[in-house]
Parts: sequence; C-alpha cells; structure tokens
Amino acid sequence: MGERARPMTLQERRDYANGFDEPADMLAKPERQASAEKIRKIADLRRQAKGISC
Repeated sequence: MGERARPMTLQERRDYANGFDEPADMLAKPERQASAEKIRKIADLRRQAKGISC
C-alpha cells in the first residue's frame, strides 16, 4: 500500500481498526476454525506489521 496524500478521518480510522477485530478474535479463540482465506489474511497482516515496525 502506498503513502496516503491525506491523514485518515476518524471514521476511516475506526473502519480500518475494525478490520482487525475478526482475525484477532480468531487468534484469541483457536477452537474456532478459520478459513484458509482468513489464515492467509492474518499471515499477510503479520508480514505487513513486521515491515512497518522496522
């Protein structure tokens, strides 16, 4: 994802943050079976987070 030309609005930030709720719940409750798509999405988010934190 490229850099944004403007900062996110409050609603955009909330929408973005809400996107992490479902995968985080799945990680917290491993007895719930995640689909292959969700597993890939979580792996992608982890890779992106590692890239950002450097």
